[in-house]
Amino acid sequence: MERRRTGGMTVIALLNMVFGGYGMIVGLYGVTLAHAMFSSSLRMSAFSQLLHLLIVALGFSVLVLATGIIGLVAGISIFSLRPWARALSLLYGALFVVTGITSSVINNVASPDQSMVLAIATTLVIYLPYPIILYVVFYKPTWKATFTPVSAPVSSFRPRSTDTSLRTKTPSPPSGPPTPTSKKSGVGSRR
Repeated sequence: MERRRTGGMTVIALLNMVFGGYGMIVGLYGVTLAHAMFSSSLRMSAFSQLLHLLIVALGFSVLVLATGIIGLVAGISIFSLRPWARALSLLYGALFVVTGITSSVINNVASPDQSMVLAIATTLVIYLPYPIILYVVFYKPTWKATFTPVSAPVSSFRPRSTDTSLRTKTPSPPSGPPTPTSKKSGVGSRR
C-alpha cells in the first residue's frame, strides 16, 4: 500500500505546528517570567510566601513548553508520514486538554472573583475542540493505515527457536566404531 499525505493530514500537520509553536513561545515566556520572579523574590523578605506560587508557575510553564514541543514535532512528523506521528499527535491532544484544564484551575485559584463557569466555558471552547478533532481523524481507518509501520515482507524462512525447554532430547548416534566397554556377564559365570 502506498502511503500518501492527504490535504486533511497537511492541515492537521500545520495546526499542530502552529499550536505547538505558540505553546513553545508561551512556555518559554512563562519559564523566563518564573525565573525573573524567583530572582527578584530572593531579595525580598516574602520569599517563603511566594515559593509555592513560583513552583506552580514554573511547573505550569514547563508543562506548556513540553506540550508545545510535542505539538511541533508531531506536526513535522505528520508531514514526513512517520509511523509514530499518530501516537505523538494523540499524546499532544491529551496534553493539550491537561494544559487547558490546569490553566483554568490556576486562573480560578489566582482570581477567585471570576466565576468557575467562565473557567469551564473557556476550557470547553478553547482547549477541547482541537484535541477532539485529533482523536476523531487519527482513529479513522485510512489515517490509522497511513501511520501504521510498514512491516518487512514475510519470508518462508523460520529461524530455529532458541528456547531449549521446547526441544525434545534425542540420543545422538555414536561417533566412530563401537568399542567393547565391558564384558557381558552371564548367569553363573565367574572367573
